[in-house]
Amino acid sequence: MHRAMTLLRELCRDEGGSTAIEYGFIGLLISIIIVGSVTTMGSKISSKWMGPIAGNL
Repeated sequence: MHRAMTLLRELCRDEGGSTAIEYGFIGLLISIIIVGSVTTMGSKISSKWMGPIAGNL
């Protein structure tokens, strides 16, 4: 039991894993912003260019 409590205390003090998780969340946020931006720009470009082309067919 004493060994388990010691291990638990050590895990609570260790901050190395939390740094990796924070970087993961930052990467996730950046990727969500990129996907949203590309989707929005793609639909705007598509409607601007494909609308007149489709109308002339």
